[in-house]
Amino acid sequence: MRNPSEGITRQLKDFARGCFFKIFNSYSKVWNFHAMREKTAMRAILTGVEDEATFDAKGEEFVEQIRCYIKKDDVVLDVGCGIGRIEKFLAPLCREIYAVDISSKMLKIARKRLKDYANIRFIKNDGRSLSFLPDESIDFAVSTLVFQHIEKEDTVCYLADIYRVLKNNGSVYLQFPNILHSENCFFFLNYSLENRTYSPAKMRFYTPDEVRCIMEGIGFQIVALDAARHIFVYAQKRRI
Repeated sequence: MRNPSEGITRQLKDFARGCFFKIFNSYSKVWNFHAMREKTAMRAILTGVEDEATFDAKGEEFVEQIRCYIKKDDVVLDVGCGIGRIEKFLAPLCREIYAVDISSKMLKIARKRLKDYANIRFIKNDGRSLSFLPDESIDFAVSTLVFQHIEKEDTVCYLADIYRVLKNNGSVYLQFPNILHSENCFFFLNYSLENRTYSPAKMRFYTPDEVRCIMEGIGFQIVALDAARHIFVYAQKRRI
């Protein structure tokens, strides 16, 4: 039998969460809150990570996955750059990076962390579009640990705008969390049953077929799609 005090504690926690997310009721407010300090920003981006060495090592590890897709003269776009986790290792590989995020506080930390890299442009946007970029101006676009935190409709808008700004034969490398993986499914069930769904930045999960359908519907040609705990998709914009 459940202890009555446990039920009261849970109700109080749910009430506190509800109040918190009534105040922090947008993507930008949530991520600005997490970026009050560099350590809390790191922990929010990579769960449990607070030291810069580990944080950077994870960024370098990810860039190793994608460096084969990047040429020295490329203009690169990173959607949802946070505090510049991968920019530090992308910058030496390309001509220029547009590092985009909805959080002004995340970008402030990023600019401080990467002040010595002249080829990175940090830009605040609205969380669903890239209106500051002209058509066909980007060679390679990347986004990781981002689409899982925004509404699927906003992800679709992002993908359509990424397609617009990509040059013909430009490419993308994107990450989505896979609901069909047992750990993610368990997380999703627990997250829902524990009533922790107030946050605008709550987790949104995908299936591999869903990712394929959305991206091909926008016009991308998928070259490779790897589905384990995360779905990693490499695709190109090809127009004859």
